[in-house]
Amino acid sequence: MRPTRSSACSIVGLLLCAGLLLVGCTAAATTAPTPPSPIGAEATGSDTVAIYATVIRRLCTRDDSFGGTYNPAIVYLVRRTNDAAGDPRAPRGVPAPLSEAVQNGISAALDDLPGRIVWVDSPDDAPKDAMGAVEGHGVIVTLGSISPQEDGSVHVPASIYMASLAAAGQTYVLQQQGGAWVVTGNTGVQWMS
Repeated sequence: MRPTRSSACSIVGLLLCAGLLLVGCTAAATTAPTPPSPIGAEATGSDTVAIYATVIRRLCTRDDSFGGTYNPAIVYLVRRTNDAAGDPRAPRGVPAPLSEAVQNGISAALDDLPGRIVWVDSPDDAPKDAMGAVEGHGVIVTLGSISPQEDGSVHVPASIYMASLAAAGQTYVLQQQGGAWVVTGNTGVQWMS
């Protein structure tokens, strides 16, 4: 028996509801992150590059919503920040373009990734097939502003998108350890579609 269009829509609806329930459950146990004080858009320092490169590497490997197995061939990086990437309900700074120096630094820091880095102005600029999946086994990564915290850590909203029902995001917490920026957790809210 072939599934009908309405049964397929029902399955998609159930999956969407399950995703929203997951977000609601994780959000209830957390506190809202500190409103962003962006430092990433215009800064060109090595910390900015290292922080963003660490987050992108984490999204393209361990947190790709496929258990770290997707291994994208192309990584489309959006050059304009979007603080809603990690939590659509969190306070947001004004979207700002990452400087050319930051983009070049991030590309150089990630040259060991198997996926090719391509910078785009908007998620809409990445080619997608008729079903909404990024073409060429690619992903779209959107970054938010880097928000310094009083304890020396930073918060960075970020998301990854492969297809309409294959995307995820969270606000990462990073700290310096042994001279390197490392992900030590998140602010509590994680979303997935």
